[in-house]
Amino acid sequence: MRDYNKSMSQERKAALLIFCFLLSALLIQPVIGQKAPGSEASGRLLELRISSPSLKGNLLGDSMEQSVAVYLPPSYDSSRTKRYPTLYLLHGFNGKIEHFTRNGYQGMNLQPLMDGMIKSDSIGEMIVVVPNGTNNYLASYYTNSSVTGNWQDYVVRDVVSYIDSHYRTLARAESRGVAGHSMGGYGAIMMGMQHPDVFGAVYAMSPCCLGFEGDLGADNPAWSKALKVTSADIFKKE
Repeated sequence: MRDYNKSMSQERKAALLIFCFLLSALLIQPVIGQKAPGSEASGRLLELRISSPSLKGNLLGDSMEQSVAVYLPPSYDSSRTKRYPTLYLLHGFNGKIEHFTRNGYQGMNLQPLMDGMIKSDSIGEMIVVVPNGTNNYLASYYTNSSVTGNWQDYVVRDVVSYIDSHYRTLARAESRGVAGHSMGGYGAIMMGMQHPDVFGAVYAMSPCCLGFEGDLGADNPAWSKALKVTSADIFKKE
């Protein structure tokens, strides 16, 4: 048990180091090395519901109103004219926003993690946005679909435009990054490749679905089982 706990502790530290590297990689030049006014204060984590026209009429019946978490850095309220780069952070399969914000992946808590790195001058200040990516099939893969709805457009158009219009962002691709884990890593790569005009930096942690072999190969019996699904009820949790 002691070795197991030690291993988990090492994994947690590794995850935090990876995340720190990710954020550092996404810092845009104007904020690198600048100690932010009010950086001794704490940032804020907001939980919102925003309307997403891109999901209207999807055949799964998922709501157009989707949850989004927004981290605002320590100086946001005191520096009224300052604008900030933005990171969009995408969770994985059957995940939820809280996996990044409340004791989620490796015990990650977004607000204190960001506050700590900003206060230590490890990174500059930025806004971090965590949109929901789970639908009634447990996973949108942040992909446009005539069945599940246009989940890529939901992030690239609806969420980005909402954040840029409601918060003081640097609303340009070179000051906007997208990153994700697993399904979110796949979504980040696809968005970065297909929308370089929106995202100027991309980072993927253990991205899924990049090679059709193994579990995704045609010989996997899961495909024949999938063809027998006739209702979304099979995906609902008890």
